[in-house]
Amino acid sequence: APAVLAACAVFGLSIGNMITLPALIIHREFSAAGFAVVMGLCGLALAWHRAVPLMGDMAGAAALAIGGLAALVLVVLAGATVLRRQRYPEAWAEDLRHPVRHAFVAALPVATLLLVTLGVALAGTHPVLDALWWLAALGQLWATVWVLKRWLVATPVYATNYSQLSVAAGVTA
Repeated sequence: APAVLAACAVFGLSIGNMITLPALIIHREFSAAGFAVVMGLCGLALAWHRAVPLMGDMAGAAALAIGGLAALVLVVLAGATVLRRQRYPEAWAEDLRHPVRHAFVAALPVATLLLVTLGVALAGTHPVLDALWWLAALGQLWATVWVLKRWLVATPVYATNYSQLSVAAGVTA
């Protein structure tokens, strides 16, 4: 009987984790800053591509494999970001209001620009790559204007009233 109870507990915990853990991970872990991983992978793949004349076809294969991984990570992160936006709009809104995290909105178009650059380096130009580049470039322009507007017309959402803080701490100026 104790073994059956233990098995039921393990089964129940595993089902509970399968149901609640993915939602918790999407809520807490997937933010726009995750696209920096794609940017790093694209930079690494471009470096391996540039090493082909010196190191041969293995460097080209590494560039292709890392580029494929970067594309896969971009698709997974974009899907998780859309899912997070739909299921947890308050978390998305919090990121957009945050004084630092809001700037990472630009990471998606930059990651896409780098992935397109890698695609052109590896395969040459193509109309699909041209369209993706323009879409990402316009997205980056929008993100830049939006972030600059937030910086120039700052709302003190996270601002601290230092006079109240010093009174609360017993410090007078």
